[in-house]
Amino acid sequence: MKKILITICLLSPISLLLCMETAHPLDELICTTNLDPYAKYPTLIKKNPDPVVNTVDAYTRFMETNRQNKTTSLSGQDRDFKQQYVERLEQLIAWQEDPLFDTKILIDFDKTRDYLLTEEGFEEVKFETDDGVILGGLLKERKNARFNVVVANGFMPGKKEGMATLYKLFPDFCNLLLFDARGHGNSDGHLWRNILWKRIHGLNEYRDIWAAIRLMNTRFSTIQSNILYGTCEGAFHSANAVLEAKKQDTLAELKIKALFFDSGWDKFVEAGYSVARQKLTGIVGGPAYYAASALYQLWLKGAYRPIENERNLPHRINNLPESVRTVFIHGIEDKDVPIQGVRALYAKCPNSVMYESNVTRPHALMQVKDKFRYALWLRQELEKLEKSKIE
Repeated sequence: MKKILITICLLSPISLLLCMETAHPLDELICTTNLDPYAKYPTLIKKNPDPVVNTVDAYTRFMETNRQNKTTSLSGQDRDFKQQYVERLEQLIAWQEDPLFDTKILIDFDKTRDYLLTEEGFEEVKFETDDGVILGGLLKERKNARFNVVVANGFMPGKKEGMATLYKLFPDFCNLLLFDARGHGNSDGHLWRNILWKRIHGLNEYRDIWAAIRLMNTRFSTIQSNILYGTCEGAFHSANAVLEAKKQDTLAELKIKALFFDSGWDKFVEAGYSVARQKLTGIVGGPAYYAASALYQLWLKGAYRPIENERNLPHRINNLPESVRTVFIHGIEDKDVPIQGVRALYAKCPNSVMYESNVTRPHALMQVKDKFRYALWLRQELEKLEKSKIE
């Protein structure tokens, strides 16, 4: 029976194309967008963002079948369509196997930085915050860009190179800036001194994000749409950057159009406790957790209470401006930052959407572990912003 069906499919060009389109679970992921159908990475669109088959062997078998079928008598238009389809699958294989999706490579920050500089055309940049902190970043300029994307990293290790995967996820019409927050990586500042001695961590990090935006505005003055992307603690600071911009009436200057809030903290100290409980376990980690808890109670709690009141999000998220699209992305099984708190933020937040991933150990890793859907989510939201600009 199977052979008969295959034979029927090969009898006519139209039947062949229909067979090809429905024979593979990626058919709903091949690019048909009219915004930029030839973007560098294979654009993911349409109905089904969760491919059933995601191994190279399956893709290879599918492509080999279609290469054999190229000899079938087809009209020139049908042959062109089929060739483009196969080429897109080849691009998809190359895309999903890119080294920037490999956490073992990403964790080697020096090699990742060198790869971005020498192979992908990034440039190193330095810029200064309004309170005098010099920050380091990696900037990728793209031809015909319509958006600037500023990426704020998580708490630890919190280095910009760890988020290099986003270069393969954001479309080619986005300039991209990865930067180290104060006290991290190649930026000035003293993280642990600010946490333990000055006890001001979390108060001024929004200034880092403002400085990054201003750098992009200076470099790309004709672009009117800046996108903030934050993960883990970086999402918390990014939300505060938007809230401070509204409070200080700098939204128009900063041109913030969207906030991507990935694995983000809702409460400053509570999130820190949650992460510590997950990471500090066992014979060594357990006592370390209780020591850190005692340090907080005896030395840090009083100093951080005003910062929490000023920066925590549950009582302030509803103040995010309607003009900024907020995109929450969170893992259902995130044990570092439980999803319930972020769902509560989403329920209060104006002009927002929430995407949830069911991968295991998802915290700040969904862009790697759930890359097909992640690319789709980013692309969908940018297309909505593009459409709103046209309208």
